[in-house]
Amino acid sequence: MHGEPPSSRRTAHDQDKCLHRFSYAFRKVRGWHVGPVQAGWLALRYGLTGDTGRFRSHAGWRVSRLRRGHSDEDE
Repeated sequence: MHGEPPSSRRTAHDQDKCLHRFSYAFRKVRGWHVGPVQAGWLALRYGLTGDTGRFRSHAGWRVSRLRRGHSDEDE
């Protein structure tokens, strides 16, 4: 707290929100037939940034993206 920039401080509430977003994204992406390792990576990106970026889903037949603040449509 002393001398740290405000952006580097994490509260328990922030950590809970990040974990909730991770869990939500992992379940959602796994439901789109993405493997568990890739789903974990994408869920981590979503939990930290709110965006997974584009990725192959539905067993490779579609390209999807999960973003916070947007509807949960895939592209």
